[in-house]
Amino acid sequence: MAIVRKPISNPLPAEERKALLAEPGFGRVFTEHMVQISWDTARGWHDAELVPYGPLSLDAATAVFHYAQEIFEGL
Repeated sequence: MAIVRKPISNPLPAEERKALLAEPGFGRVFTEHMVQISWDTARGWHDAELVPYGPLSLDAATAVFHYAQEIFEGL
């Protein structure tokens, strides 16, 4: 599968990146890009893209939003 690259227009300067990576710490320093890949039952994984880091879009019916209810029902 080919990955379409959509790089950011203003990458972090090398010196600033080096300073951040000297002591990154979990959850404090993030990459400038992320991978997005679609999936469906007909085609499986498809339309892979390397895109600038940004927010995720989730459907309101996503199970993570109903986690407490699912735990309660599991008891």
